[in-house]
Parts: sequence; C-alpha cells; structure tokens
Amino acid sequence: MAEKEGKIVQELRRCLAKDRTLLARHEELLAALQLPLSEMKDYRLLEKSLRDTSLGETMLTADSGDAAARAQAKERATQALLACGTQARAAERIVSLLAAALGWDTLRQAPAPVAKPVPSVEAALPKAPVGTETAWDCPCGQKGNHDAFCSSCGRPRPQGREDEGAVGMPHQAPAAAPVQTPRQTVGARVAQPRVPRSPVQQPPVRGTVASGGQTVKIAMIVAIVVLAGVLIFFGMREFGGKENPGVQSTSTSSSASAKPTRPEKPEKKEAAQPAGSQRPVKTDLSLGGIDLGDAVSVIKEVEQGKTENDRKQDGRLVRHYFDDMQIVTEGSEITALVSNDDKVTTKRGIHQGSSFAEVKRAYGTDYYKTGLGGNLTAFEYEAQTADGRPGLVRFAINDDTHKVDYISVRLTR
Repeated sequence: MAEKEGKIVQELRRCLAKDRTLLARHEELLAALQLPLSEMKDYRLLEKSLRDTSLGETMLTADSGDAAARAQAKERATQALLACGTQARAAERIVSLLAAALGWDTLRQAPAPVAKPVPSVEAALPKAPVGTETAWDCPCGQKGNHDAFCSSCGRPRPQGREDEGAVGMPHQAPAAAPVQTPRQTVGARVAQPRVPRSPVQQPPVRGTVASGGQTVKIAMIVAIVVLAGVLIFFGMREFGGKENPGVQSTSTSSSASAKPTRPEKPEKKEAAQPAGSQRPVKTDLSLGGIDLGDAVSVIKEVEQGKTENDRKQDGRLVRHYFDDMQIVTEGSEITALVSNDDKVTTKRGIHQGSSFAEVKRAYGTDYYKTGLGGNLTAFEYEAQTADGRPGLVRFAINDDTHKVDYISVRLTR
C-alpha cells in the first residue's frame, strides 16, 4: 500500500503524525517535507493548492468527524481547488493525497461474480440403457458390431423389424433425432467412412481463429498508440519552448531579423548591469547577491543603507520586506528570495523585464511549466545549494508581454 501511495503520502503522514495541526500551517508543513526530485511535480501542485485555498483548514476541521463529515470536507476542498483554476483530475489527486495521509480512505473490493456452469451438448443427448448393446450384423457384410454405427461403412444400427441381423437384440424405442450444431448436423457425418463413437461434434474452430486474429489487431493498435504517446512526450520535453507559440515566434523573429531593424541584443542588456553592483554568488539558487543557505547576517551586508519596510513571523519562517526583494529566513539561514524590482538579478543575469527568450538562452528548455492564474505562467528550473540541497528557480512570465514578471528561488526540502 505504501508503494502505491508514493513518497509524498509517506512524508505527509510522517509530518502529521507529530502534529496534525501542521495541516493548517502550510508553510511549516511544506518546509518539513523531505522529498526526492522525482516527487517535485506532486510537491508543486500541493504547494500551490495549500497556498491558494483553505484546503488544509477544511481537511483538518473534518479530521475528528465521522465519515459523512469527511466526505463533505473532501467535496468542499475539491470545489475550492476547481474555483482556483485547478484541473479536475489534479484537484481530486491532491484531496486524495491529503485524505490518505490522514488515514481517511479505505479500499473495499466487491466480491467476484460466480460463474454459472454451462450445460454441455453431450448432457442433452439421450444415453443408451446399460446392458442392451448386443452384437449386430450390418447388411454390408460387417458382423459383430457393438456400437450405434457400422465400423466398416458407417451405416446406423437398424431398429425394430429391420434389425434382422442382430443377435439377441431387444426391442428399443426409436432413436432420438440427431443433435444439430451451428453450420453442421450430426446426420451429415453418416456418409463419412469413419466416425467417432460419439455422434456429437465439437463447435467449429473457425470462430476461435477469427477472434484470435481480431485480438492480435487490437493489440497492435494499442502498441502503436502507446509508442506514439511516448514519442510525443519526449518531443515535448526536448522542445519545451514550442508549447507557447507567442514566445516561440518572438524568439524566431528576434534571431532572424536584421541588425538595422532590431539593434536590441540580450547581451547588451546583461552588460548594462554592473558586475560589481551585487555581491558575488556561488550557485543558481541565488538572487540579488544572496545564496540560499547563507547566514541571516548576510542581509545587513547586501541591504546595507536600505530600509526594511516590514517584517512578518509565519511559524518558524520570518519574512523581511525590502524595496528590491523579499527575503525569507528560517532559524539562522536564508531559505527563499523573491524579487520586487528589476535591480536584482540571478547568477546568469536574468531580472524582471527580461524576455522569455533570454531566460531560455540562459537556462535552457528543461523546465517545469505551471499556470499561476492572473495571466501568469511559471517556468521552474531545478538547482542545488552549495551543500547539495535541492531547490527551484522560478520565472513568472506574463502571457501577454512574454517577459519576466517576478523571480523567486526557494528550497524544496
């Protein structure tokens, strides 16, 4: 059961086993999860669902209730996710993950139907009385037959007065009419030189061969469909930039146009950012001269001379709001960064206002794509801190201008 539920359900159970109220404090719950990179898709979906809706509070309220209350809570949670633009299948999956982590769901299988015995054709045939089969002579000259048909010519055993060659043959009732099967009758076998002892024939084999051929065709069609799906999937992964026609056309026209008509170059934009204006960084999980994992004391060094507009406590997390970016700390280290203006850049020179084409040239096309609503789409790249912890670099792209609206970096474990 644990293997079917996945790592994310096991992690949720581990965290909620210590404190089930974490479900209502989503930031602490997300920070406590320890997931491999293979579970990033479900993690991102769960993170968005918990932050955009009151999903955790709804499920936690019904946790102490009965089955009816839990069913109503699951329905309300699903409707809330659908109202936020989440697809139906994804909404059901998230609610199911949380229900499984809380131990709500139990699976019951219906009993398998009992097959009824099918009466055979032989059971419907009349059987000869025991002890009445005596030797008889056939008009063809064959003597000493014991079966219902002559072993030489296949002629049926004579009945009544016609049984002149039978030895001690008692009087019998008229034989039952031959049993017919599809496309063939028992009587047609009399003309054959040899017949089996039982006059009953097996059903024709042609139907079985036909159904087998049809099964082979269906299997071939299914294999072709699966192969096509695999090729399309890897094609989309390889050429991820083709998902957005507007962005692709912008990139193509930029590279194909002549220098007199399009003098603007991404390289010059990056050169406009002074190299010494920001503190040097070590990894791609950085923004504005700060690496994730840096000590809290780095904030004073980077934001020297700038005013901290606000500070908010959210469980173990502390959010520091400056004019240029938002800095999130946990304990003694920095765990997340969000840009507020175009003066802060990533390690590769991307900032608010950079085009999506520049983002792809700097980071490639191996990204995760997620709709954020509000005319924004997130493109996220995997990266690691200096000590090997996984994280994500997010570029929120405006669907109309195809430019970076904001940048965020955060740890995923």
